[in-house]
Amino acid sequence: MHCRSRILIVDDTPTNVVLLEEILGEEYQLTVATSGEEACRIAPCFQPALILLDVMMPGIDGYETCRRLRATPGLRGIKILMVSAKTMLTERLEGYAAGADDYIIKPFDTAELLAKIRVYLRLKSIEEIDQLKTKILDLLSHKTRTPLNGIIAPAQILVDEPDLEAPARTALLEIIQQSGQRLLKLLQKGEMLKGMKSGAWDFQAHPGDLCEIVRTAVSASAPMALQQHVQIVQELSDTAMALVDLPQIYNVVMAILENGMRFSPPHTCVVVRLIQHQSMFHLTVTDQGSGIAPDVLPYVFEAYGDMTHNHEGDGLSLAIARQILLAHNGLISVDSTPGHGTTFLVQLPVLSDTAEDHSSLSPEIASSPVGTPDVMKTV
Repeated sequence: MHCRSRILIVDDTPTNVVLLEEILGEEYQLTVATSGEEACRIAPCFQPALILLDVMMPGIDGYETCRRLRATPGLRGIKILMVSAKTMLTERLEGYAAGADDYIIKPFDTAELLAKIRVYLRLKSIEEIDQLKTKILDLLSHKTRTPLNGIIAPAQILVDEPDLEAPARTALLEIIQQSGQRLLKLLQKGEMLKGMKSGAWDFQAHPGDLCEIVRTAVSASAPMALQQHVQIVQELSDTAMALVDLPQIYNVVMAILENGMRFSPPHTCVVVRLIQHQSMFHLTVTDQGSGIAPDVLPYVFEAYGDMTHNHEGDGLSLAIARQILLAHNGLISVDSTPGHGTTFLVQLPVLSDTAEDHSSLSPEIASSPVGTPDVMKTV
């Protein structure tokens, strides 16, 4: 299966929306907002690659909507195409000044619209890859010093003291091995995220039981839970069938479980719940940690979003988790209050809905109460 780009249509005229859905529905994942206020509420959760934005709408107009979207953390790289019947040069310039990437005049030519969408989606991908390469270099300078020391220092001891007794030699070799594995895992994550951002990533979706995935992940997390003195409590239904790439969704569950355990005080619980809400499965992982600072929260799912706050993880696991869920027509979001713990919410379509329609998110996702997904105390 190919991961389709997401487009948010912002237009209060039903006939315009229907036309755009007919043109774009086969190739892209779509959702619709009928006002600027709704677009600003939906976009952080939906994470579109591109927004088609009408200018004349009730409430705030397209210009103000564009300014607000550009000011929202996690949305600044999204491509925004204004679509309007306004033809004056001054009106187009106002759109560009508000932050629009391009301006399309109604009635538009379908071939031109599709061509511009493809161009801007390709441009967005190139820009993200360039930014990612720069951030990977920054990450390597921050995160490789400890594992490199864990390789170089023990290796130097082995060279300087060739007559070390076997137990000491074994201990040093184990340090070298563990440090090397940390470096390899870091590089593998960076390569995986780069592939996802470039559109080269593919996934294989098959019917699978989310409950079984969660149980397997909880079992695999038992050693870490024991080490952290944390109990994992499961509240699951009997089965929860969805169309998923099993290894990738397993990685998502492991990422948020490990995150919850890492930031939980000793002798507390991490609660894992899985329920069906209308056409969606809701998986939540709640810890009793210190919570996420408000200035960090908007950057939880950004790759290396805030290096200064990212002391314990590499800033990649949650960014990868979001990309995986976007490919599954799902979402991941986080709600946290300092001093009161953190809850991650994963939403995935139930099997019947996914099999029938891959083109758009159901309305309850777009209006999810668990906060704007953009970033946190990373894994």
